[in-house]
Amino acid sequence: MIIKKIVSVLFVLFLCVFSFAEAQEVSQKKPIVICYDAEGKLASLEKLNADLATFVETHILSVTSYGKDTTVCKVVKKPREMFVQDSLAKAKRIEVLNAMIGKPAKNFTLVDLNNKKIELSKLKGKVVVVNFWFTGCPPCIEEIPELNKLVTSYNKSKVKFLAITFDKADTVRDFQKNHDFKFQILADAKKITEDYNIMLYPTMFVIDKSGIIRLAINSDKNLVGILKGAISTYL
Repeated sequence: MIIKKIVSVLFVLFLCVFSFAEAQEVSQKKPIVICYDAEGKLASLEKLNADLATFVETHILSVTSYGKDTTVCKVVKKPREMFVQDSLAKAKRIEVLNAMIGKPAKNFTLVDLNNKKIELSKLKGKVVVVNFWFTGCPPCIEEIPELNKLVTSYNKSKVKFLAITFDKADTVRDFQKNHDFKFQILADAKKITEDYNIMLYPTMFVIDKSGIIRLAINSDKNLVGILKGAISTYL
């Protein structure tokens, strides 16, 4: 009887040790993420992000989990009903932006990455270009080189270029280590993005010398040309 009890106890101890070892093995497993690009080929996360930025109008990200450790991410074509929803959302965005044109730009006071205070109302007499963006936005990042060229095309005393983001200043500073953005960056500005009804990034505004919004536009293939035209008109 005593021997049986000892054997039972040892067996229970063995099960506990085995279960603990198994749990440790499971907990040490690294999550597996498998990615497929728009062509259905295995791809890196970077390629996945690039495809999403390229096919933003026609594709979406599909994420499926298999158990606790495996996730499959695919860039797939949008269902038909999503195109209808997107069209309605796009029409709404355009309607909201168009309603702002011809009206005074809402004033704001923010500080740049060098802790310099910028107050929009005190920039009257200059044309002000405002870019609403954030560091994790592929289309925003893609247009930075062209926007930088735009900055160098105008006299700083006549045209002011501001980039407003809800990102924290430290996040933007880290971003700047790998991406040179020549706009004067104003961070931690979530309230301002709400005041300007930003529904999609990036969104650009051109404000004339008297503080009136003259252009409000989302990203466009001819964005720089459109911005140049507006700046020249109100300079």
